[in-house]
Amino acid sequence: MNKLPRIFLVLFLFILFLLLAPVNNSTLGEEIGAEYPELSPEELAWIEIPEVITPARIAQPITEAPSSVSVITAEEIHRSGLTNIPDILRRLAGVDVMALSPSDINVGIRGLNGTVSNKILVMIDGRSVYMDFYGTTIWSTLPILLEEIKRIEVVRGPGSALYGANAFSGVINIITKTPEEQKDTLISASAGTNNTYQGTAITAGNLNDLGYKLALGWKEAG
Repeated sequence: MNKLPRIFLVLFLFILFLLLAPVNNSTLGEEIGAEYPELSPEELAWIEIPEVITPARIAQPITEAPSSVSVITAEEIHRSGLTNIPDILRRLAGVDVMALSPSDINVGIRGLNGTVSNKILVMIDGRSVYMDFYGTTIWSTLPILLEEIKRIEVVRGPGSALYGANAFSGVINIITKTPEEQKDTLISASAGTNNTYQGTAITAGNLNDLGYKLALGWKEAG
């Protein structure tokens, strides 16, 4: 019986140590320095640290996120030249993309992938696009164009405590531009091999206090 107070004392001291221990930001500095090797330490200090929402459901700097998270910006999507979201996600470490056919693509995180990828939660602006009837996310039917995307936040690791059972291995949150951010008209068309054609038209803006956005997309592959 005398051992119980000692155990509680040890646990209390351990928790107190964790709370008072200084936070080590050296890893963050090394990651930023590796991404911008041409910049000096003084210039690195002025780099804006992006904010994320998905890891804790609140806006916070990515350096304070409680889990491993990556952010793909609209500029990175544009520069990549890729035409679909799974191919964009394929570039991230820890993300596995398996294409069974041009229209049947599965995305997994940390090796948990298969013919039916049902262990990650995919959202658009915080709303799930998981197809319960099929038990997976059908990427080819997502109601979004690449030109509408502001950023993609990818959380690697369990997120079921915040998002439910489907977030067993990770969460992918596709965040779109607001009408104010997309305030413009965009029309584009492209063609590729195998009789592939694609067209996009987007218009957005403000009408008094009302924001509006209309997006149309068309894709055909022979």
